[in-house]
Amino acid sequence: MNAVNFNMLALLDELSELVYISDVDTYEMIFINESAKSLFSINTDVCGRKCYEVLQGRSSPCSFCTNAKLSHDKFYTWEIYNRKVSRHYLLKDKLISWNGREARLEIAFDITEKENQKDTLKNALDAEVAVLNCVKVLTEAESYSEAVSKVLENVGLFLAAERTYIFEIRDKLIDNTYEWCAPGVSPQIDNLQGLPVGLISFWRESFDAGQCFVITDIEELREARRDEYEILRAQKIRSLIAAPLVVDGRLIGYLGVDNPPAARILHLSPLLITLANFITGTMQRSLYQRRLEELSYNDMLTGLHNRNAFIRDVESLSKNGFESLGIIYVDVNGLKKYNDEYGHAAGDLALVKTAKTVESVFHEKGNSTYRIGGDEFVVLSPNSSEEYFNALVAKLKAKICRDEDGMQSFSMGWCWASGGCDIQDLLTEADEQMYLDKKQFYRSKAASKRYRVCNDEVLGLGDPEALRRQLDDDRFFVYFQPKVSVADHKPIGAEALTRYLSSEGALIAPDQFISMLENNRLIWMLDFWVFGFVCRKIRQWLDLGKKVLPISVNFSRATISEADFVERLEEAWRQWNVPKELLEIEVTETVEVDDEKNFLEIVKRVKEAGFQISIDDFGARYANLSLFASSCFDVLKIDRGLVRDLPDNPTAFAVLKAIADICKKMNIRVIAEGVENDRQLKALMEIGCDGLQGFHFSRPIPLEEYQAKYLNAQDGHGMA
Repeated sequence: MNAVNFNMLALLDELSELVYISDVDTYEMIFINESAKSLFSINTDVCGRKCYEVLQGRSSPCSFCTNAKLSHDKFYTWEIYNRKVSRHYLLKDKLISWNGREARLEIAFDITEKENQKDTLKNALDAEVAVLNCVKVLTEAESYSEAVSKVLENVGLFLAAERTYIFEIRDKLIDNTYEWCAPGVSPQIDNLQGLPVGLISFWRESFDAGQCFVITDIEELREARRDEYEILRAQKIRSLIAAPLVVDGRLIGYLGVDNPPAARILHLSPLLITLANFITGTMQRSLYQRRLEELSYNDMLTGLHNRNAFIRDVESLSKNGFESLGIIYVDVNGLKKYNDEYGHAAGDLALVKTAKTVESVFHEKGNSTYRIGGDEFVVLSPNSSEEYFNALVAKLKAKICRDEDGMQSFSMGWCWASGGCDIQDLLTEADEQMYLDKKQFYRSKAASKRYRVCNDEVLGLGDPEALRRQLDDDRFFVYFQPKVSVADHKPIGAEALTRYLSSEGALIAPDQFISMLENNRLIWMLDFWVFGFVCRKIRQWLDLGKKVLPISVNFSRATISEADFVERLEEAWRQWNVPKELLEIEVTETVEVDDEKNFLEIVKRVKEAGFQISIDDFGARYANLSLFASSCFDVLKIDRGLVRDLPDNPTAFAVLKAIADICKKMNIRVIAEGVENDRQLKALMEIGCDGLQGFHFSRPIPLEEYQAKYLNAQDGHGMA
């Protein structure tokens, strides 16, 4: 070695970077500096040993060797990850002459920290993309089950895990409800049902702190937590990480990942916690949707199918055809008597008893029983023989009970026909027979103020001229039922309700003539008459200097769905020109509408015209859900059927609480109808309603009583 080479080696030994020199042809090491010796733990002379053996731990030349790319003129720069020392390097290589030999000079700069930062950033970005993809799946999928399954697959593939899953806590047990398995991994879901919740007692501390629970090696559990260890070992789990699923501070389950890469397991918590939150939100939305769908198709009081289910099934029968069809119409007798004399609880009991009676006869598969209105029930018996159907009709007739006055519990009409007939014709025939049965029963009784004594007179209102005369002769009266604030029970408005005075002096409630007017397409005459009456009264009150509260006026969906409804409404309003904020257009849902999209558009136009829009009977009709989704209204009125059982129905409470929360965010006021006792009141206050209406505060009262009580001493409270 000449003096020049010796001096150069001495200089290279002083560098902190790694430096070595090797023979290009033989790969034999010529020199390695002190920094490299220290890193590679070299204590002996390396001269004569192969560079690939010393630096890479290989037995043959490296496949990535750059000797062929080197020159004497300039350095060749490249990067490599050295697995022997687990470091990233930036390399600068050059050919040099060494004692007459062609040699390779390599200087290595450690860039491990920089590469780790790049990897961390890349992993974070990849994780963010993975989360966004999962959120997209959760928000766009129509099926919650499909969405969760897809998310578990995405998470498993992204993390290179063997299995991903969800466990849900049900009382004191936990069930594996969803899972994804990598190829070659055996599913475990069937073996993981009904496990004691105590198995995850050690996990709860992490879960309660909002953190993931991590097991890096299950062998650590072998002695201390044997039961847990055996269950995990049976699933071939070596390590796992689990994120809590929490709703309103309550643990309802967890999201788990089995056997993720060991190097990543401690860095997965933020990703899984974020996904768990989104999964929990989707889970709750799915639960509420299922409950809303149940409300949409089932009558909460009787447990039967409701009117919406009836319309759905009639449409299905019409579309798919049938060999034969038997139909029964049932109407409860004297429901008004029960409600007026004994309270609505007694009226509800009469409805429930009727439902149970009809269902007990037509309970066999293929028959379907519906409550389609307040006191009306229908049975559809498709593809049944006439003999079978008539036998069931006879059995039902035999079950008609009578009260202490000799009054039969319900009236009924029926018909049966073979295929090819029109369902609407059959429904009309059965309905007409039911009315004949009811008229004959009441005609055999002494005159009273009960419903159907005046049935013939009420039916006469189906003639437009007769209805016009009764309106002109002031035979219809407007009653007012106050609405009160939840906070202090002070009046915040009222609802206008109609009554009809028969020729015998009986005051007939609207449920006894509204359906008939709707069926005859005459309800618009009554609706606009009431609207004009309310506008006129508000104008009179304002002119007298009274403090006026908003009044809601009911409009049938048959009326509001007419193409020129908004124009007619504006025309009626202009006659009295009262502040629109004192008028609330309340949409009832007694009649179904074929063109829902057109109906929603009309409701939107009413709101744009400056009127307040109130959606009545929420929870009793499917259409309410469509209207709720459209958010083109100001007030949501909770159906009395939901309010009735609220204190004892956790499902109804949860649904209404969610609805009230959503409405608050959307600036929609929530009014509960049918409030009759303190228990209902307490539950509604917990839910967060804005207003209340019901017998607990006031029955519908005549105009004179309303004026005396609510127009002389107002204190400024109002809904507008």
